[in-house]
Amino acid sequence: MAKLTGAPVFAWDGSEVGKVLDVLFDDEGQPLRLRMKGAANLGLGERTIEVPKGTFILLRGAAVLELPAEAVEALPEINENDP
Repeated sequence: MAKLTGAPVFAWDGSEVGKVLDVLFDDEGQPLRLRMKGAANLGLGERTIEVPKGTFILLRGAAVLELPAEAVEALPEINENDP
């Protein structure tokens, strides 16, 4: 969904925690995973994070995570080139 690329990603508490890189959808059009850019630990640079199905919703041109900002910071970084 190209319209979401670059859209803001919000934690459930309302704080913006990143930007959408891409969303993978299944054959039925349901989102399977969200890849996003977020601040690296200690705020130094950016990192790519993948959020699995069931932990986010797509809403009005944005993604909303069902996680607080602190939990997003704890998610592991992934390699952007992974499928």
